[in-house]
Amino acid sequence: MKIAGLLIALLAISFSAQVVAQGVPAKSRQQVQYQKAQERIAALNFELAPIKGSADLAIYLNENRNKSTPLDRLSKLGKKQFLESIVFTARGVGSFDAGPLRDELTPTETHAILSLFGLQHKTHVVKNRRIASKADNMLLSPQFCWLDPSDEDYGLCDGGGGPIGTDYPGYKCDGKANCERSYDQTICIGDNCGKK
Repeated sequence: MKIAGLLIALLAISFSAQVVAQGVPAKSRQQVQYQKAQERIAALNFELAPIKGSADLAIYLNENRNKSTPLDRLSKLGKKQFLESIVFTARGVGSFDAGPLRDELTPTETHAILSLFGLQHKTHVVKNRRIASKADNMLLSPQFCWLDPSDEDYGLCDGGGGPIGTDYPGYKCDGKANCERSYDQTICIGDNCGKK
C-alpha cells in the first residue's frame, strides 16, 4: 500500500517537473489543444462553404434564383439587409448584420444560412430569439466544447462571443483588417477580419 502511494507521488512529481521544465502549465495545454481543434473546425467549415467571397455570393444567388435556399427563410427586407451588410475579406465573411437572423429565424435556420459562408460554428453568437426545437437549444451553446460548465476554463467555450478567437457584437469589419464600432446587431468575426 505504501509502495503504491509512493509510486503515485513520484509520478505526480515527475509530471509536475516535466510541465515546469517545459514552462507550460497543464491547463494551458488544454487551452491550446482546444483552440487548435476549433481552428481546424473553422478551416474545414470554410473549405466546404459554397460562398467565400462577393463573386461566389453573386454566382450562388444567380444559380439559385428559381430555387429555394436557406436565405429564403428570411423576409425580403431581412434578406436584403443581411446580404447588403456582409463584408468579405480574404478569409471569408469579416462581419454581417445578425439582426434579421436573430429576429426572424430559429438557430437551426441561422445555422443553414451561416453554413453557406462556412460560419456555422458561429451560430451561437447570433442569439436567436425564437427557439423551436432541442437542436435549436444545442446550437445556441458553443459547438464541440468538451469542458464542463463547472470548469474554470469553461469561458474558453464562450468567451467574448465564440470558441474560436473573438467576435465583436456591435462592430463591423472595415475591410482593412479592423473591427470598428457599428450598431448592436452587427457582428465582426475577429478571426476573419483581423487576418489578411
